[in-house]
Amino acid sequence: MGRFMNRWNTQQAINNSDQYPLAIQTGRVTGVGETEEGFPCLLLMAEGRRIEIPYYEAITLPANLEDEGHSLARRYLSKMIGAEIDYIITEDRVHIARASRKAAMRVRQQQEMLGRGEKGFILKNGQIVDARVIVVMKDTAILEVAGVETVVPKEQFSWRSVRNLYHLLKTGMTIPVKLIELSAHSITVSPREAIPSAFDTYSQMFPEGTRCVGTVTGIIPYRYFVTLQPELVCLCKLHDDLVDHPPAMDGQVQIIITVQDAENKRLYGTIISVK
Repeated sequence: MGRFMNRWNTQQAINNSDQYPLAIQTGRVTGVGETEEGFPCLLLMAEGRRIEIPYYEAITLPANLEDEGHSLARRYLSKMIGAEIDYIITEDRVHIARASRKAAMRVRQQQEMLGRGEKGFILKNGQIVDARVIVVMKDTAILEVAGVETVVPKEQFSWRSVRNLYHLLKTGMTIPVKLIELSAHSITVSPREAIPSAFDTYSQMFPEGTRCVGTVTGIIPYRYFVTLQPELVCLCKLHDDLVDHPPAMDGQVQIIITVQDAENKRLYGTIISVK
């Protein structure tokens, strides 16, 4: 066997373990490098040692993108810089070690989500748990809960309009999320469901038919997001009389509340004048 344990041996060590003899360690990704075999890898530092996690032990590339190989892996790994991750050492030396993030994720999934020798899930739908922010992109973010990654669209991070997740999240953060649906190998979560809704707080102030003043904080084709209170946004259409004089971003408008959607915690309205 070469300097480091290869992929098969790493997997075999985990599969043949009836207990959990391999200690999970936690660290923060400091950079992206290459192993001596030329594989892109995550870099961490622990007690003066360089920890290398080859990309195939850190992430799973979509099957339709595997042909792009190392260049795609390197780009993806670079988005993880700053993330807090778990890993298990698979080969140790004095100043450098090889590790597997996937092995640690499988152990955490078994311990925290599935349980050993128990029926059902340890975690339950509706629970509020902490999630790690692993990767942040403009419209989606990858979170990790109990050793399982899940892709969450920007709409699930706030009860108000989110233009860009870079303004809201940072890789390495830990945020509360609500568990929506669990399966053996996947989790669906909602960060916004884990925080109080402004709709619940303020909806009694804005019954249907109410006229009020707000600020335009978002514009999409034929619709305007009007903020009425902190975190409370009403999605509005424009009154026919204002088609030739639409409101500008950050402008003050008067609206009339037309629908209170309690199930989805949303307000809908019509802009009737521009201040």
